[in-house]
Parts: sequence; C-alpha cells; structure tokens
Amino acid sequence: MTFDMHEDGGTFYNAYAKVNGFSIRNYNMHKDNAGIVKSRKWVCSKEGYRDTKYLEREDQIRGPQALTRVGCPVVFSVTLERSSGKYLVNNFVSVHNHPLIGPCGVPFLRSHRKVLGLKIEGRTRCAFLEICRIESPLFLRNFSHQLPDLNIF
Repeated sequence: MTFDMHEDGGTFYNAYAKVNGFSIRNYNMHKDNAGIVKSRKWVCSKEGYRDTKYLEREDQIRGPQALTRVGCPVVFSVTLERSSGKYLVNNFVSVHNHPLIGPCGVPFLRSHRKVLGLKIEGRTRCAFLEICRIESPLFLRNFSHQLPDLNIF
C-alpha cells in the first residue's frame, strides 16, 4: 500500500483504528537533513508500559491512576521510497493483547475525539449537534454570550 504523503498514512490508520475499536498515537518520525520525512510510525495507544517511578513513589498523596499501557504490539509504519516519492507501508502488526472497544465507546477514544465544524446555511454548527438533530440546546444558548466567535444560533 502506498500514500502520497505520510499524513495520508496516519489518516488511513486512524480510520482503520476507528472501525476496529482502538485508539492510535504518534510514535516517532525520522527526517533527513532537508527536513523531508523519511519514515513515520503509529502505535496502539496501549503500547508500552508506565515507568516504574510513577508506580513506586513513596510521597504520593493519591493512588496511581489506572494502568493504560499494557505493552500492545500493534504498529503501523510508512517509509519514503526515494525513487517514486511515495510512502510505502513497511510494518503492520494487527494483533492486540487487550480487548477492543465496541462501537458505542469508540467516539470517546483520544484519537477519535474530534468535533468538526459544519457549514450549514451560512452558520457554523458543531458536528454532534447536527448528528443528534439538536436545534437550540438550552445549555449552549446560555453560554453563547461568553463565546461571541461561536456562531451556532
């Protein structure tokens, strides 16, 4: 599989992750001396482990947060092929070591929590308002005077 730009690879992998019920995060990016991205890697958001210094602290007032990293091996990476100028997928691992999220929980995962503005009849509306068919929510009407740039009514 090839992509014209490395961002296209990230967009594709994020869409793949959304359909399959997991979240991704940027792992690393390598550039050459001219600033051109040579390779890019994305991983499952549960890749790696929490540093032990956060688990074994003696001066903690509160207990540690729930573990979010479980060493998931899932990875997607692209590399620039100099001859064609396109990015090729060179590493793809799809087997997770944790349960995946169902369709109802996917919008709450970090890489999928995007609220996009829509242009409707010359006005900007939040995507979730349009999807839910909420015309004039009272809670937003009360705060509209504090947000003059947000034109939703």
